[in-house]
Amino acid sequence: MTTWEIHDNQFDLSTTHSIAAPSEIVYEVLADMEAYPEFINDLVSVQREGDMYHFLARAAILTIPVTVAVTKTPGQSVAFEMVEGPVDRLSGAWLVEAGEASEETQVKLTIHAETSERGEWLLRMTGQYVQKKTDKLVNAFGNRVAEVQQGEVVPVSAPETVPAGGLIGWLRRLWVRLFGRSAPATSERPVSPAKPVSTLFRDEDRIQTLEALASTMIPADDADPGAGDLGFVSLAEMRSRYEAGREELYATALNAVDKMAQTMFDKPKFVDLAPEERTALLDAVRQDQVNGGVWGQIKPSNFFGALWEDVVFLYCTHPDTWRRIGYQGPSFETGGYRDFDQRQEFMGETREEA
Repeated sequence: MTTWEIHDNQFDLSTTHSIAAPSEIVYEVLADMEAYPEFINDLVSVQREGDMYHFLARAAILTIPVTVAVTKTPGQSVAFEMVEGPVDRLSGAWLVEAGEASEETQVKLTIHAETSERGEWLLRMTGQYVQKKTDKLVNAFGNRVAEVQQGEVVPVSAPETVPAGGLIGWLRRLWVRLFGRSAPATSERPVSPAKPVSTLFRDEDRIQTLEALASTMIPADDADPGAGDLGFVSLAEMRSRYEAGREELYATALNAVDKMAQTMFDKPKFVDLAPEERTALLDAVRQDQVNGGVWGQIKPSNFFGALWEDVVFLYCTHPDTWRRIGYQGPSFETGGYRDFDQRQEFMGETREEA
């Protein structure tokens, strides 16, 4: 059973499942976090430094490093709290206890996340993603437990004094290569932390410009509110923290489009332009028909391409857009919906007929 909700920029999830195995084995698999990439596809690597675990995870078009502090209570729980990552706060725990039947274990996962007021997009995306992935994640752990019971893999609980890249970690990876079903996916390269949040995405003038750019790319009309209110600033900030050069690209471009507004239309800023003027300005950017001096070493059309990519990604992945067209969201397990030609439902709501 899985429940989740988003309220006041906070995300809470609770899911409980039963696994047909003794609780001791289930706990060992949950506690062996360095082995997670061997059976969880969305994890690229996990590295350990004492109680700190550095995860490198895939999330849509991003690869995001996350560092968590882990507290293990043998046989009972694996609790975690984020030290560095994409949201303001993240904590949770795997709880393990005996099930109602013999040789059965009840596993409960709880997650609590918080973000800034402008991070609603990120929480919505997290909620949709986790809701659809939770069952698959628990099934992955169940399959791993079954492999451990059959002796195909051996979970390792390394001593606190032995780092992830030490002898025990090497022996575990060798064992998997020799006897396991798949080679380990762990990486020995260091995980680069995210850059701190830039003032670029905290400045109200810049925020207004970013929202105006998004609204110009996908404007509102009688049938659709466009991309203006979907949280573009949150997406732009997220990508800039984890992709080298993107923050500099946006910083230069935001100054440049304001200067272009002055030279092309004699108005102080991009946000002061009428819709048709904004469109004309961005069209000039797209075609590189601009004064190169205000853009420095950046090619204007490169910024247009990055802006278009970000806005379209935001619009097409946002639950509000899915709701308007009656789309349930991507089917990760089945590769598509067999009833795609029928009226669809989204989170208990049906699409309104035109």
